[in-house]
Amino acid sequence: IRDLSGKFSVSGTSGRQTADIILEKFRVGDYKIDTLILKMTRESDQYRINSLAITTSGTRLNLRGMVQAKQLALAGEAHVSDISRWIPNREKVPLAGSAELRFRVAGSISEPVIHGEIRQDKLTYGQLVKSAGRGKFNLKKKHAVWNGELVLQSNAGLLLNDTLRNLNIALQLENNRLKLTNFNARSDHHLIAGSGLATPDSIILKRLSIILNNQSLSTAEPVKIYHQKGKPYQWLIPRSILTFNRGGVSIEGTFNADGDMDLKLTTELISVSEEIGRA
Repeated sequence: IRDLSGKFSVSGTSGRQTADIILEKFRVGDYKIDTLILKMTRESDQYRINSLAITTSGTRLNLRGMVQAKQLALAGEAHVSDISRWIPNREKVPLAGSAELRFRVAGSISEPVIHGEIRQDKLTYGQLVKSAGRGKFNLKKKHAVWNGELVLQSNAGLLLNDTLRNLNIALQLENNRLKLTNFNARSDHHLIAGSGLATPDSIILKRLSIILNNQSLSTAEPVKIYHQKGKPYQWLIPRSILTFNRGGVSIEGTFNADGDMDLKLTTELISVSEEIGRA
């Protein structure tokens, strides 16, 4: 905690104390907190949060409930005006939009359990998807490892500037690794569906199917994309086989988060299944 300023008052007896705390413009790690207002009562080893309000980077968080070392019983809401502010390397990830969250926290301080609902508005990822919808999430920490899942659904918006009819996204956090267990976006003329796994060093596309108007492209086998060492936003695609309409294509090369590509395509495939067998 750095650059801390504010005021507080504490009153009560040795068995019960009440605290009012107001802190302004300080930092916790890399995050800047604009204001923190806490009204709290302590009795023995139990802390009752009457109200906790935090504002930071266009995000408002409200929390209330009871805290003990081995038991949490908290409820809260959060309004995030700009999701991109919370994304690492956000200048390279074109995700934007706002969200409203309602959640509850149980478990213990060392092993919390969080579950709640989310409503997202005007969520965009570059020019790929623009949507508004709802979802649910849950998170659990055990032995310093986070696990959980997030499910989002929408039936309003745009997919590649075409009217969006249905969007389903399912993400799973398993042993601190993020899996895209399902992505399915349908519009009047397009379809994008797939699943995969993301780590800091690689992306595995287990399944990918794209239909743009009357053209179709899909993975014939899982594709692993590697992060190039020493190049923060550069990714390497080793030789991989895709199906394109009724034929096939071999692809390999590099791309980066700015959309720059250096790809080699070979379309002289007679049999996709035979090519996979030789790989």
